[in-house]
Amino acid sequence: MRFSIAIPSCMEGLIYPYPFANPGQIVQISREAEDMGYEAVWPNDHITTQHYVARMWPKPPRFYEPFVLLSFIAAETKTLKLATGVAVLPVREPIILAKTAATLDVCSGGRVILSGRVSRGQPGPGPAPRPIDG
Repeated sequence: MRFSIAIPSCMEGLIYPYPFANPGQIVQISREAEDMGYEAVWPNDHITTQHYVARMWPKPPRFYEPFVLLSFIAAETKTLKLATGVAVLPVREPIILAKTAATLDVCSGGRVILSGRVSRGQPGPGPAPRPIDG
């Protein structure tokens, strides 16, 4: 049996209080997961903070881009798999997504697990999420 963990990449204000984890702490969580034998870490993919969440806190919660964060983790781990949990495909340019994932996979020694979804978690068609002002 294999186990993985979700890392707190973009859930401040939703599941976790603000502030919750900075990049150094996320790397430490990932190192400890690797040391305990976990197979992978999975950051979530939210392009922006939801408006209702941003209004709840004095500063917008930190939502980290998953591929950049996984690159940071890859540099500090050796065997831990780097998984996207899940990349939101409608808001990502397919060729850039493929190139980014492939580059991370090569640079990390083949540790990438790429998963994607077509829904943004919003019903019906509509524009891609836009960053909040401020």
